[in-house]
Amino acid sequence: MKKLILFIQFSLSVFIGFPQAQTITLSFVGQDAQNHNILNLQSVFIRNITQGCDTIIYGTAPSIILSKSLGINENNLQHSETFTLMSNMTNPFRGSTNVFIALKIKEKLHLCISNTQGKRIADYSNEFPAGLHKFEITSSSPDLLILNLSDGNISKSVKLINHPNGAEKNAIMYVGLWEQNITNKNKFAEPSRFVYHLGDSLLFKASVNGYDDNTITSAPDQSTLYTFQMTPIPTDGYYVKGAVTAFPDCNEKAKMKVTLNEVTQTPRLSLMELYIPIKAGADGFNIVQVAGSARTIFGPAAGFGVVTNPATDEPKVPFQRGPVSTVNTAKFTVPEDGMYHVVFDFELNKVAIMRVHWGMIGAATPGGWSNDTMLTESAFNLTNMSWTLTDLQLLRGEWKFRYSHGWKVVLDTTLDLGGGKIGVKVNTNAGGAVSALVPGGMNIVNADPGIYTCNMNYTVDSGYKATLTKTGNIPPIDYSAFQMGIIGNAYLKQDGTQANWDETFGTSLPAVSGTDYIWVYNIDFIADKDFIFRQGDDWSGKSIAFGDVTMAGPAAANFSGDGGNFKVNVAGNYTIVLQIAAATETYTVTATKN
Repeated sequence: MKKLILFIQFSLSVFIGFPQAQTITLSFVGQDAQNHNILNLQSVFIRNITQGCDTIIYGTAPSIILSKSLGINENNLQHSETFTLMSNMTNPFRGSTNVFIALKIKEKLHLCISNTQGKRIADYSNEFPAGLHKFEITSSSPDLLILNLSDGNISKSVKLINHPNGAEKNAIMYVGLWEQNITNKNKFAEPSRFVYHLGDSLLFKASVNGYDDNTITSAPDQSTLYTFQMTPIPTDGYYVKGAVTAFPDCNEKAKMKVTLNEVTQTPRLSLMELYIPIKAGADGFNIVQVAGSARTIFGPAAGFGVVTNPATDEPKVPFQRGPVSTVNTAKFTVPEDGMYHVVFDFELNKVAIMRVHWGMIGAATPGGWSNDTMLTESAFNLTNMSWTLTDLQLLRGEWKFRYSHGWKVVLDTTLDLGGGKIGVKVNTNAGGAVSALVPGGMNIVNADPGIYTCNMNYTVDSGYKATLTKTGNIPPIDYSAFQMGIIGNAYLKQDGTQANWDETFGTSLPAVSGTDYIWVYNIDFIADKDFIFRQGDDWSGKSIAFGDVTMAGPAAANFSGDGGNFKVNVAGNYTIVLQIAAATETYTVTATKN
């Protein structure tokens, strides 16, 4: 059987072949298995499984030519009269590798490592007896390195490909004499030959920095382009992965993020969350912790299941909560296709999974603070979904996004956080600003009443992005039938006890002057307490907070904002006038201390 002999074709060199010989060219490219982008390869290790020989080729898109004509022996060993420098045992390597030097006589040697810019980053000199000597190479420098060996007369070099994996230094360390008796002169002098017979099985292993190595096995008999599907090495953290998501493997796009504990509204480092579309079905998903090369899989434990008695502020659709286990590798499953909020506290060892139906709530919305105005959800899709509301009449006032008619989900009610704060809860609402939503953030203020279109868009690449676009004006509102009063804890109730947001003061109809509406209150205020204006005796109607109004009058400075509420800074008896100019939808509060 004729042999096919290896030629290496470099990207910037000219290949001088044998015109009379039949050849086949094997070419190699890398592709990101997740986003399908083409990658620059660093090396391809080729192993002839049948013949028991191997070689390595380098380049961003390397290729080799196999020829039926007898040709070049590939020599992986560099030789001099007295020493042999052997290629490193693992090449490419991750942070550290070994090289061997065979000496036929006692000799002084100098080893040095340089990078591709020619900068020397480590060296080692000493005198060594005859024998086979082992050295450990450690490097934090990525990509191509050159190891040079010199006895003062002759220098030889080998290329090293490094994918750093935590190494903090560049060093050459002598391990010791590996073998002393090397009387067989051919033991280290015979060049290795990479050969290929038709029908031989070849293994190709590609390396790219930041990706797991990928392997292809083939017995090529014609020119072939091999594409390696390279999976990125995930960074440390917690991931949602499974066949019912867009991510069957750990993917940075499905990495959970630290979120805020609603109790303190500050980040809790063990509290992780991810919004992700999930399909129903038994295939399910898991939460996976990545820590270096270690993987820990979390699944539901005994006691995990549908919550049968949710707290008042929790979502009003069925959701799951409970402990998790690393022993039970069962899958988490969901009852229907949709967007889900997956929450994991690895200190509490608890997971919660909530179905997400987005809505808007607040004084500016049609339902006030009592009833959600729901957005219409798009068809289910694993990579992108949207929620839309058109022809929305949005008044001047405050509002927020929240999902499934809930404010929060409770994970713990006993953990002492200090400062009188107890428990762990995760926000199911978002505020701050439409363009920069924050879990549990401050109420969003609408200062421009009108007709709006609201969009909430999700993609696996960028997460959520919300927009609010004004499409028209609304006619002046007739407030003549609005019974407005004061609600809070800054005054006494009719029975003489202090109010606690449980009894409205001074509910009345306005005096009307054209499109202006005026309510007047005489009230004794308690210092350092709060209030707002509210329509009727519940939260289903209009409410007016401190941020909605312009303060006026000689006692305006006696009031300030407190999380959206009016805060009383100075106690006393006051005349408070609330005026709404419906033509411009502007609100003024005039305060006079009697």
